[in-house]
Amino acid sequence: MLKQFTSIVAFICISASLFSQNFNDNYEPILIKGDISSQELSSPNWGIFKEAARKYAMDSQKTWRLEKDINQDRLKMLTGGAVYFHDEISQFVQKILNDLLITEPALEGKIKVYVTRYSSVNAISLPEGSIFLNIGLIATMENESQLAAILCHEIAHIKKQHVVSNMQKLEKIKQEEENVYNPDGNMFRNLSFSRDNEFEADAVGLSLLIASKYNAAEMPKALEMLEHLDSNEAPFDLVKLFNTDYYTIDTASISPKKITKWLKSERTDSDNAMILGLVEDIYLTHPEIEKRSLALREILKSTNYQGKGNNPESTFQKIKELARFEILANSLANGNYVKTLYEGLRLLRIYPENSFVKLCIMKSLYWMSQLKDQDLLENVMEKSSLIPTRNYAMISLLVAKPDLTQFKKLMYGYTKAQEEKLKNREEFALQLALATEAYLGKEAANVFYRQFLVAFPQSSYKTLIAEKLK
Repeated sequence: MLKQFTSIVAFICISASLFSQNFNDNYEPILIKGDISSQELSSPNWGIFKEAARKYAMDSQKTWRLEKDINQDRLKMLTGGAVYFHDEISQFVQKILNDLLITEPALEGKIKVYVTRYSSVNAISLPEGSIFLNIGLIATMENESQLAAILCHEIAHIKKQHVVSNMQKLEKIKQEEENVYNPDGNMFRNLSFSRDNEFEADAVGLSLLIASKYNAAEMPKALEMLEHLDSNEAPFDLVKLFNTDYYTIDTASISPKKITKWLKSERTDSDNAMILGLVEDIYLTHPEIEKRSLALREILKSTNYQGKGNNPESTFQKIKELARFEILANSLANGNYVKTLYEGLRLLRIYPENSFVKLCIMKSLYWMSQLKDQDLLENVMEKSSLIPTRNYAMISLLVAKPDLTQFKKLMYGYTKAQEEKLKNREEFALQLALATEAYLGKEAANVFYRQFLVAFPQSSYKTLIAEKLK
């Protein structure tokens, strides 16, 4: 009874905090509040891993080495800033996990879920009971039942201890890992599962979902969403957004023909290998989505599953919007400016007056102009996450086409266009001054820097401004 009451209180706190965010006007990125406790860093359940190691007669040295490697990578993730703590999203996902484990008493308290700042649509489970769920996955799911379905799949991997049973294939993955594309890092790559593991985790996870309060009919859809790339979204109106008194877009440079050519030519060799089926399934995080989805539908049909209505979705939708804003904030913080621009323009469609979104777009354009000035932009763009959609292609072409002077005109023109509505905001006043310096030079910018000090005398940027005025 106490556990249930605590869960309800936590849920009420989440809801109250969520609704305090006014997405229409602004957004405050999530920061880690307070220290990360030793309990939060501790592994929940090494016992289940060691029991499986004994069952499969794993060599003791190999067991020790795998445990050490996993623990090292896990702690690096948890303490390196890649994971959210003490926030609404993490609490919401943990509540879903707790609800799912009600019918698995042997696993209650022995599995933890962490939400990462990674934007890729992915999740992974470790054999000691930790689940890492990417913010990009939360932003992609359509409802709470689909998110629960992904958690059920990861719980199943832990329950069946697929890492241990799949050691031979893992060794092969380690040997080949230099040839495998996976942006989420060493641990994510090394803990990929085989085709059989994935199908078994789907089936076991489906049973868990059926026993829960969630709608199990959403599990096949959740799998399909793992490859969802918004490829059918309407094209951005870049001309309306960026044509100003200072800059006019060369529409020929972002024509449908140019976009199609970009999509064909800009993939890396490893991307092409995956698309063409040249990489074995065991190297992919989500092998054979179509077959797995069909198998789940057949299981549901054979059991005459009638489905359940989804829970009220208002809180989930707020969590999803939080996740989308976090992807934008994280992209900017990580210096992935093309992705920042892309995600910002997607959010701008829904929240056309959101000052945070507009500032992220301004900052991405400003820093791209600085990189372009140093002949570094092309190199940075090559390292940024590839999103094979037509809108991402359009954004990349928009950024690549202009020379430095023209690009600064684009950047300055967009910033100036926001002046009337945002001129009283501190962040905008600073950004306008920086944009002016980049395009018109230091003397013109000094006027704005002095105005900034008068308007915001207590600003944390005053030391920076003082340096600029020297």
